[in-house]
Amino acid sequence: MKRITFIVTLTISVITSVFSQNAILENENWKLSVGNKGTIESLTFKQSNNEVVFFNNEFAGPAWYIVIDDEVIVPTYVKPASFQEFKAIKNIKNYDFLNLSIEYKDENGKLVILASIKNNGPTPFQPTKFGLRLGIDTYMDKYPDWNDKL
Repeated sequence: MKRITFIVTLTISVITSVFSQNAILENENWKLSVGNKGTIESLTFKQSNNEVVFFNNEFAGPAWYIVIDDEVIVPTYVKPASFQEFKAIKNIKNYDFLNLSIEYKDENGKLVILASIKNNGPTPFQPTKFGLRLGIDTYMDKYPDWNDKL
């Protein structure tokens, strides 16, 4: 019975995501909303009713970033063919030999974010910087603001 409930919940979430432009993935422990740019908009842990706050600006994430010769290159988001994949595929202009992805999965009730990169080109890719922004808003301006931050 628990399994049927999960499938129904996931199906309802997927239907909702088609109309709201957000992909929703949830189980009995947490609820994840991925925006139309492939970054997390919200993550709520249901038992404690705690929400992890994410940036919604240039520091939103999870998102890849690359620096080559002092130029910051941000891969563009390509929506997956099916919202059931919950996979953010990234394209980089002039660097189509790189295959970047960020996948959101439910594994045994735990949220798994799988970030991967593969160089399909014949030569090594050597940028100045290559990183993954998580996008979690940990900005703490003053006391006692930091009491409610992650």
